[in-house]
Amino acid sequence: MHIFVSEVRENGMSAALRAGVVHVRQLVAVDETHSWFEQQLEADTGQETSGTGLQLVEGASERLPLLGQLPTVSAAVAARRLEEGVRWWLLLDGLQPVFSCWTFSRFMPMMGAPRGAVVLPPDVVFLEDSVTNPARRGSGFGPVALMAVAGRLHEEGTRWWLTKVKVGNRAADRLVVKAGFAPFATVRIWRMGPLRKTWVSLAQDGVNRWLPTALEAVG
Repeated sequence: MHIFVSEVRENGMSAALRAGVVHVRQLVAVDETHSWFEQQLEADTGQETSGTGLQLVEGASERLPLLGQLPTVSAAVAARRLEEGVRWWLLLDGLQPVFSCWTFSRFMPMMGAPRGAVVLPPDVVFLEDSVTNPARRGSGFGPVALMAVAGRLHEEGTRWWLTKVKVGNRAADRLVVKAGFAPFATVRIWRMGPLRKTWVSLAQDGVNRWLPTALEAVG
């Protein structure tokens, strides 16, 4: 209920109702396939942004108005994530956001997963909602931002980070591969009301082979 109220406050009753309908449909029926990508974070993974005029910062509540310039999650969702300790990363050109992404640790919320979330190993984080400002697309900001985030995470002791891309999203595929990720699994999640089933196909050279167990999946 609090999510619905926040949506009403942020975007109005009509938008909240539309969002509610989409959510209900997702609860009733889901059939999605994603490619999962992994990247090991090492000393040479990161990329500095100094000298480029760009600045990588961690987003906080005072930066929520910047979401209006990005095709990403609503301010209500972002505020809730920040309260839960999810990290928001922004690449800024002056005061303008050119790229935004989020990293989850400990668990990653996911419809179709057991109890609605994938439990992550202690040295693994999950990258989600990577977006470039539409006015700045085609300038290579995405890979620069992701490599800068990777460097920060490595300094803090993270060994791996993962992300997923819906099958057929070639632009997102290119972005994560250019940033240094490699595909390691294909995951299909099917759900119809209370019934669910998950299939995972692992690449032979993939490292994060704990994924099928975390998803209670079949091969």
